Amino acid sequence: MLNFNEKQLEAVCDDFFNLTKLKIVLYDSEFKPVYTSKTFAPFCTLLRSDAHLESKCLECDRYGLNECKKQNKLVIYKCHMGLTEACVPITQNQVVIGYLMLGQTLEKTDLESIKKKISELANSVKLDKTELCNAIDIMKPISKKSLNSAARLMEMCACYLWINNIVRVQQSTLQNHIVSFINENLSSDELCIDGLCRRFNVSRSLLYTMAKQELGMGISEYVRKCRIENAKRLLLKTNLPICQIASECGFNTPSYFTRVFYEQVGCLPKHYASVCGEQKNAHTAAENS
Repeated sequence: MLNFNEKQLEAVCDDFFNLTKLKIVLYDSEFKPVYTSKTFAPFCTLLRSDAHLESKCLECDRYGLNECKKQNKLVIYKCHMGLTEACVPITQNQVVIGYLMLGQTLEKTDLESIKKKISELANSVKLDKTELCNAIDIMKPISKKSLNSAARLMEMCACYLWINNIVRVQQSTLQNHIVSFINENLSSDELCIDGLCRRFNVSRSLLYTMAKQELGMGISEYVRKCRIENAKRLLLKTNLPICQIASECGFNTPSYFTRVFYEQVGCLPKHYASVCGEQKNAHTAAENS
């Protein structure tokens, strides 16, 4: 969960708005908006009053966030109506913990093309063309150079928010996400170090350090441990063949599964249920004696 000091965050966003007349939205790492500094511009408010156009607006937001996540840097792009938006990641110890986004920005050179889009929209949605044109006319156009400067200023704000502890995420939150992903995807090929680094946008060194500190072992060792624990459960609770259990627990071949299982547990998978039964009987007899 993303934590932030609302009062300090509001001050930063207000300063940004006073300089640029652009609003900032804070998203968490799951692309959920958690703070916005200003309301929508009248043009965007009108667009979002139509369910179909609102879904396209949200789709554009997701596109920008996804591109920012992929590239791990500032991205500038156009929304479906031609307004310019920008998104930048907020990182903590090389981990992306959230995003800042600015939008509803009219570049001077885009006004005519946007009015053309409005004209095309008027035939497909129940929105007043004149009202939309009036709403775009009252927007103050900005030059491409000024927009790029504002985007870079937002990038500086992202660094400032983390450096001054205004926006933070607990390290244990990241660890919990990784542990949950591992346990929910034990058969996945993504449970290698490179796969987890890509999935959670972390470096190999950070993943290694976190695993040692939080889990007490390397990440590969932890994945094997989880897979063997799941295999033990399946061996006791189901009648699945060894080859299927090996596959469901993420082992490429039954022979590799058997070797790892023997190293970890001390017996072959096919003998595990009977060994557990013998141990249970011995324990019961000891209690009754």
